[in-house]
Amino acid sequence: MSSAVFHPKMEVLISNSEDRTTRIWDLNKKVEVDCYTNKELDRFWVVAVHPASFTFACGSDSALYVFSLIKERVPFSLVDGKYLCVAERKTVKVVHIHHKAETIIKQLEST
Repeated sequence: MSSAVFHPKMEVLISNSEDRTTRIWDLNKKVEVDCYTNKELDRFWVVAVHPASFTFACGSDSALYVFSLIKERVPFSLVDGKYLCVAERKTVKVVHIHHKAETIIKQLEST
């Protein structure tokens, strides 16, 4: 079973599928413009859009992911004054500020 929703602020359709993907479709050009694959976990079961922003969320059995349709500032959080948690396009990582060491926490791969 798959689901799809129209985004209220952009001319796109956001769909998820049994193949563990969430796809963004340009309604004007009638083409796929982006794809997120959840290879490590179960398929995305639900997709929802925010009514007033350019974000959408997808949920699987074990996680919830929030995505942005446009480039915005990179989301980050400082933890204990020494760890910077950063969410960049399709990657969540932790950076130890003093040692400048990076650890990738989650990678959503493109198909």
